Amino acid sequence: MKEITLPYDFISLPSTDGKPEYYYPYHRRDEAKKPPRHDMHETGHLSGYISYQIKPRSPLVLELRETYKDGGPTEYWLSGSQIRGKLRSNVEVLSASYPEFVDDSEMLYRKINKGERYKQKLGITDDQGLEQAVKAGYLYRDNTGSFYIVPAVMIGEKHFVSIQELDIINMKNNVLPEKNRLFNWSALFGRETMKQVMTKLSSEINKLDDNIRDSRKRLKIRSDHPISLAIQEVFTKDFVFTKVARRIKYEKDGIQNLTSELHSKLSIKLKQYNTEQQLEELFAQLTKRWALKAEMYQIYEGKSVKKTISPYDKKVKYALSGKSVTRIDHASSDVEGGMDGILFNSTNAGSKRAHYLIGREQEDAVRLDVSDSLIISYTKAFERLRLKSNEQDKDKEHYNLFKAKRDQNTEPQVVFYQTRLEKREGNSSEVLVAVGRTPYFKIPYDHQLNKLLGDKDAEGIDYASALFGFVSIDSRKDHDEALQAYKSRLRFSPVRVSGEIRGQEKKFLLSTPQASAGAMYLKANGRGIPTYEGPVETKNGQANRNAPDPSLRGVKFYHVLPQTIPTIPKGIDVSSSMLSQRQVYDPSQISFDFEGEIHFKNLTKAELGLLLLAMDIKLLPDVTTYNNEGKPYYELIGGAKAYGYGKVQFESIVVLLEQQESSFESLVIEPFKAAEVEPAVFVKAYSELMKSDSILRRVDIKRYVQSKLEREFEASDNNHVNWSNMNEVRANLGEKQSGGGYPTDWVLKST
Repeated sequence: MKEITLPYDFISLPSTDGKPEYYYPYHRRDEAKKPPRHDMHETGHLSGYISYQIKPRSPLVLELRETYKDGGPTEYWLSGSQIRGKLRSNVEVLSASYPEFVDDSEMLYRKINKGERYKQKLGITDDQGLEQAVKAGYLYRDNTGSFYIVPAVMIGEKHFVSIQELDIINMKNNVLPEKNRLFNWSALFGRETMKQVMTKLSSEINKLDDNIRDSRKRLKIRSDHPISLAIQEVFTKDFVFTKVARRIKYEKDGIQNLTSELHSKLSIKLKQYNTEQQLEELFAQLTKRWALKAEMYQIYEGKSVKKTISPYDKKVKYALSGKSVTRIDHASSDVEGGMDGILFNSTNAGSKRAHYLIGREQEDAVRLDVSDSLIISYTKAFERLRLKSNEQDKDKEHYNLFKAKRDQNTEPQVVFYQTRLEKREGNSSEVLVAVGRTPYFKIPYDHQLNKLLGDKDAEGIDYASALFGFVSIDSRKDHDEALQAYKSRLRFSPVRVSGEIRGQEKKFLLSTPQASAGAMYLKANGRGIPTYEGPVETKNGQANRNAPDPSLRGVKFYHVLPQTIPTIPKGIDVSSSMLSQRQVYDPSQISFDFEGEIHFKNLTKAELGLLLLAMDIKLLPDVTTYNNEGKPYYELIGGAKAYGYGKVQFESIVVLLEQQESSFESLVIEPFKAAEVEPAVFVKAYSELMKSDSILRRVDIKRYVQSKLEREFEASDNNHVNWSNMNEVRANLGEKQSGGGYPTDWVLKST
């Protein structure tokens, strides 16, 4: 593991025994605990408004609104919703409220190499391969906009067949044109082409397969014999290519040394069965076969791999001999016993050697409807998809199964999927649970955010919901007497911009961190890289190791930087489509600030104190406990926070209260008066509540305060990663990986 720091960190969630727990001062059904009414004043509650100024302390990336008056200057405004969102997130942390706007949609993942749990969840076992565990079919969209899948006919006993590219090339019918090939088969290896060398190696392996079958038959060693199981363990545990790849690729005489080690390991491991040396011939055959496969692996991993291929699906005819595909030809060809199918492949993933053959649609098959929830999960995963291809936009579109503006499909899309049987009203039916463009599609993690965030009390109402309002997620589940929706008791006016307004366009690489990066979003457990993936299960359904459930680090915040940093990484062209153009307003170049108001209705003193505290943390009575150096506090608004933009301070905060008397003066002339006490007095009321309640005492106030202070990262810190130096840090830490996302051995070091 390599510990790194990032532009962001986390504030812990309030928890008991490691499980998040939230504070609910109000209740939906209990009349005595329902939140205040909007239509009348309640005794002891306060109404009025807060006026404030916002002072910019760094360049800001904002979308300002403009209004024009005849003959007058243009006026500029900042949407009140931007301030509303900032203060709501602060209130949620300070009041132990449920983090309402965390994207807790289902997270999907794919983990082919070393992904034992992933393969287990796909259903791949010693007895069932990928082609039996995953189904294939054709995705349609009907004239109502609904998506559905028509299953493909099986090919032998498989839902689809993986065909090695070498075998397709050797069929000599040019069914696979150059643009769709994974390898450059004309590349020279000595005096022979890759095709010639690989064909010879493949032929030798096929001969050895026959010899090994004969030896097993003569020695009466079936697949379930202890000898077979012991041999399999040696190959899969210590000599699988993904484990020894580096030695094969980079060590001189790596294959020879590994072959010798393999033979010795077999001899030692199976000594109890080899008392009269009757297995030596079988050992020799197995090790020789492994060496030939390793030589093919070495060639496949070499420079003959094509960096990109064009995704395709092509109509073909294929022929079977028994259960094996013996020929694939053009759809128009006259193949004896030929059947219609589709030859298919997507982009080139480094370890890919084969193409997929899918049978035609099943006649009279029951269509499988794609649920809205599955479409949403897939679409969110698609939006996060990053490819290594030079033709990113084109290749990425290949995976966009559920296009928002697609017309009714006349040409179906090849898809791979899985189902489960569900009983409904006494009948069983197949329900679609996963779908993808490749058979190694993305599937749900064992642990999802909605569970790791902790259960939300269905009857309780936290402070954030009571102040900012809420609507029921599903009112059909609520009884009539339940409070299903509640209007906000706060109203944020548009924020007027005063001073000289002149923006400058600037380009940014605006990366969006995702919670699927478990090594960043999950607490380290000391046992390796934290992950949302569960442990591998044994055959009886028990986990093969004791492992605690993952735990979220908390609520994300961006570090406040002392100064801005470069917004475009070295090596990225300024015309790249990866960059976004934004308006920047720099207070060092022009003089401006903001003025706004927050109107409130029927707040308790503590609620008003909570809102004021969310605006200015220095109002907290004991705030210096967490900031003994007296550093200034900041909030971040707008975009590009990771680059040091958006730093502001709330100032000139004044509370004006609505007069409750019925006099003419209070009703007409001066309905609002400045509060007779300072804002800190209201904050103290909330602070006392925090000290008296066990859950509110669990608010991570120390980290919250520190999130408002500047955090300086030295230029010499090789382990600090921001969006503009990602590639440099990769190189400094010796990373070989390319493409988007974090390297798999990086974990967040909390500052």
